[in-house]
Amino acid sequence: MNNPPPNPYQAPGYPPAFGYFTPQAPQPPSYEFSPAENVVLADAALWLRILAVTSFVEAVVELVPKDRNAVGAGMSILIGILLLNAAKSFRAVVDTEGQDVPQLMQALETVGNVLMMRIVMAILGILMVLLVIVLVVAFLAFLVQALKP
Repeated sequence: MNNPPPNPYQAPGYPPAFGYFTPQAPQPPSYEFSPAENVVLADAALWLRILAVTSFVEAVVELVPKDRNAVGAGMSILIGILLLNAAKSFRAVVDTEGQDVPQLMQALETVGNVLMMRIVMAILGILMVLLVIVLVVAFLAFLVQALKP
């Protein structure tokens, strides 16, 4: 069987096509962190686990008193779960080979989600305090007007 002559219009670097050809994207080389870098990542995983446990303890403490704060406890539990997932991903960077960068990106994304949740909670708390202040001032102004002769 004779090979057909090369196609002068064929893109350089691609083999001649005898039907459908889907070029494969080149895979980037995998990066492995050094042992010193793995120690830093393992320490980060440990501290994230400790922070997750404190978040769970915070949730329990929020449920103990008479004025139970179920919303706050739920948020603390959710944050604790996300922190445990981030710790797991950081630990996976240390324990696995060939997947360091994707594992690290997953860990950083989870930590970013936790930080975003904390920021949203802080903003909502500030807005609630401001709302209470406005309501108290409005009520006091109403009382002053009502008590005027």
